[in-house]
Amino acid sequence: MTIIIIAFVVVICFFISTVILFGVSRLFKISISLKKSLVISLLVTILSSLASVVLGIIGLGAWANVLSLVAGYFIFHYLFKKYYQVSWGRTLGVYLVNLTLTVLITFAIALPIRLFVFEPFVVSGSSMNPHLNQGDYLLIKKYNKNIIRDDIVVFMLPSKNVYLIQRVIGLPTEKIVIKDGQMLINGSPYQNKFIVGKIEGNVDVTLGDDEYFVLGDNAENSAMDSRKIGAIKYAQIVGKVSGQ
Repeated sequence: MTIIIIAFVVVICFFISTVILFGVSRLFKISISLKKSLVISLLVTILSSLASVVLGIIGLGAWANVLSLVAGYFIFHYLFKKYYQVSWGRTLGVYLVNLTLTVLITFAIALPIRLFVFEPFVVSGSSMNPHLNQGDYLLIKKYNKNIIRDDIVVFMLPSKNVYLIQRVIGLPTEKIVIKDGQMLINGSPYQNKFIVGKIEGNVDVTLGDDEYFVLGDNAENSAMDSRKIGAIKYAQIVGKVSGQ
């Protein structure tokens, strides 16, 4: 489902970019067709993206993005001159206006998606090793917060104003007991599928109607899970990790 949504958004954004190029070109008195707009948009996007990757590998940092935009313009001009014999100044005008409108409209589409559908998250620390590692880039599903056991969730810890990532182990109204390295849920041993290492600590808690007990997969090196911070509330949960 996640891949379908992402693919749909990409296709929509590319279609909008094509339509913008078509409209801006006509505004500059260039008789471009919608088909040619599609071809030019596709070639410029692919080739400038390749240029950005190559420049990034070289180690140019932020300059890679700037230079890829310049490369995009030269590709853009080459294609327009090939098809329509357009001057450098004219293609520069089309390129800048097209780029500006595309960025603004893409931002207008991306903002609500980030707020209500997906949000990027970068893993920090080792509490979720070996399943998630430092620097892993994730997408958090915000549209589906039907939380079940073993879901990986990102949540807000208001006392420290930080976002944490942990695995849901205990569900609302369940009784959680941790003693002598063993974890019981409603009196039955937790069927461990993901937790690595001994689950230390002494816990005896019954969760509320909107509370969840979370643990780091790397239990012996997870300092900020429910053994220390207590149960988290549903309202604290930003979303679930996509594709887990």
